[in-house]
Amino acid sequence: MLLHSTAKVIFETEILDANTGITVKRNVPKPNLLLDSGLDGIAERSWWTSFSNCVLGTGTTPTKRDSGSVTVSISSETATASANFFEAGDVGRLLKLDSGQEVYITAYTSETVVSVAGATDDTASEFTVWYVNESGHQNEVNRTSTLSTDTGDNASTWDGTTIEHKRTFIFGVEGSARTYREIGWSHTGAAGNNLLGRALIPGGGDSISAGQQYKVTVRLQVTLSPVSQTAVASVGSGGWDTAGTTILCGLNGAFRGFSSGGIFAVGDGSEIFEPHQVKSIYLSTSDDALPSAPSENQITISGSPFGMTPDTYVAGSREKIYRITLATTQANNTWKEVGIGQGNPLKRRWALRFDTPQTKDSDHTLELVFRQTWGRSLIN
Repeated sequence: MLLHSTAKVIFETEILDANTGITVKRNVPKPNLLLDSGLDGIAERSWWTSFSNCVLGTGTTPTKRDSGSVTVSISSETATASANFFEAGDVGRLLKLDSGQEVYITAYTSETVVSVAGATDDTASEFTVWYVNESGHQNEVNRTSTLSTDTGDNASTWDGTTIEHKRTFIFGVEGSARTYREIGWSHTGAAGNNLLGRALIPGGGDSISAGQQYKVTVRLQVTLSPVSQTAVASVGSGGWDTAGTTILCGLNGAFRGFSSGGIFAVGDGSEIFEPHQVKSIYLSTSDDALPSAPSENQITISGSPFGMTPDTYVAGSREKIYRITLATTQANNTWKEVGIGQGNPLKRRWALRFDTPQTKDSDHTLELVFRQTWGRSLIN
């Protein structure tokens, strides 16, 4: 059983006159690079929490290098560029070809040759090297969790496939002139290498005078799949035939966010679709049909949901695995549905309706595994 989420961040900066509130300068919205260490943090905290602080710096370390007209081809896990481009520091960075393939650089041979373990062979393509292995700014100088109080500046929304969390940070009035050149986001107010993502501010940075303030609007967008009813093949291993139909459902209170109603629940512990949140699994004999679209949908079950135990998270995997093994004395019946549930009466949160009902008997144990994966949207 699998649920996947893909995230991206868009940010916009403004310089304000602190006395009048008038915008002196506004940059156009730009994308931000989600870092490997920041994505690893989603294994233990919500997306919403992960960008609760805005972090500024004065460094100039880029987040990527574009190849321009230089191309690269891949053969037998070796990437060969058409001209000098690579550097020793590229080891650990991500090579993304314009053809779409993404692969980590694992060893440096020369300015034209690097190793890319796990890559598939690929014809010549332009490319970008992304600095995903960074974890902080080159020179951090300021961070804040203070939010603008203007109407609409902070909100969480859901459009049926994508969650958008919008935060608008407001920094204190500057006492002297300074130039901010790098920007990022973090779950903590403590300075250090703990960023979810970072970017360079457009135009070489923003120069702020005494008496001005910096305002930053950040939109974190997380797209889930599958959301609508989706036919899936069996993934049973030496056991059940799990072919069937799956859907995300029962969204009330399922995510952490700003709104106290709707699908967002602030601090109430539900957050069931955040990867870090411990899951409960249910089995059902009910004929209650799956909803045609994500909605609140309750189902009657036999017995109680079973609490699942998370595996130890493997850094870099961006996969949280929850599992439970039911003993020979547990859940012996013929079941029509399995899913992730919550509450009393039980609410479906994610469901898989089997094409053919499956039987658990007293001669067998049954291991149930739920995998939640996540990643970034990366465009060269």
